[in-house]
Amino acid sequence: SIDLNHCQIGDAGARLLAQALKDNNEEKFIGPSIQKMEALKPWGFDINMGCPAKKVVSGYSGSALLKDLDHALRLIEAVVQAVNLPVSLKTRLGWDDQTKNIVQVAEGLQDVGIKALSIHGRTRVQLYKGEADWTLIGKVKENSRMQIPIFGNGDIDTPEKAKEYKDRYGVDGIMIGRASIGY
Repeated sequence: SIDLNHCQIGDAGARLLAQALKDNNEEKFIGPSIQKMEALKPWGFDINMGCPAKKVVSGYSGSALLKDLDHALRLIEAVVQAVNLPVSLKTRLGWDDQTKNIVQVAEGLQDVGIKALSIHGRTRVQLYKGEADWTLIGKVKENSRMQIPIFGNGDIDTPEKAKEYKDRYGVDGIMIGRASIGY
């Protein structure tokens, strides 16, 4: 059986956490808020820093956090420090083609305590258009500094392609998104 008892910090939750950091209230707000979610007894927390939806990024959440890595890392570190459970994260290669800084982002995320990282092979500007760039996902996995599991995501629409990409890019696992529901 699959245990789906987890909490994903995305959309409204991320906006509230981002606002708390903006107001310098992380100790006052983030800790108690996350601890309330922790009372639900999830096996861990997953932060969605990859959502490209306009309604999410306009609230400085999801992939909008890629525009200010220092702010994002402070936010994520506050979450990691507030819980006694593993925190994972999903993100994208960068905001746009000029800011494909996923290697630096991944190192920073690991440094603040993220326990696993899923990377979608497109930028926010690309949304779901064009081909996912798995070469950069592979570079993260090949980075000798990286010690956490790296999962790749993007354009995986068959079991054969999942195995091919896992083998080719050396990732620890594959995340299947929209293709799992026919997109």
